[in-house]
Amino acid sequence: MNNQNPFDFLKQLGQLGNLQKMLGDNFWNAMPNGDAANVNMPPSFSGLWNTNFPLIDVYEQGRQVIVLADIPGLFRPSDISLSVEGNRLWMKGNIQQPPNTPQGQFALSERHKGAFEREVALPARVRKDKVQAIYRNGVLEIYMVREEEGHDTLRKNQVPIQFEDH
Repeated sequence: MNNQNPFDFLKQLGQLGNLQKMLGDNFWNAMPNGDAANVNMPPSFSGLWNTNFPLIDVYEQGRQVIVLADIPGLFRPSDISLSVEGNRLWMKGNIQQPPNTPQGQFALSERHKGAFEREVALPARVRKDKVQAIYRNGVLEIYMVREEEGHDTLRKNQVPIQFEDH
């Protein structure tokens, strides 16, 4: 017969949270994680192995909704596509290994390479005909105008991206 309290695991989760406080948030990020990204971590560890790529900031400024996305490694507009519909933004792209990178000689490789796709819920509906995107220094800046009542939002809109040299 098991005399263990079924809620003892909650105490253990609390102890893991204390461990995180003692070691600091960056401790877990510096650990060689191999397959650790697939481990179910307690809520206090959320974000340690963030699978959301790209990392983004979303905010409102006046009538604008602005998204900043960290996406280093894009070289041309065809590397990424954006579309908007209502209060949703879709980003889809592919980051290639830079051409001069030595193959198989990495001691550590943490930068994202390959295909990615992300859907973002925006804080307001936006006008699909009033979206601008600029990519500079590894950051994609997306500027959208909040939608007014009764504006057409039936179809997605592909957004052209302006690339600026460094």
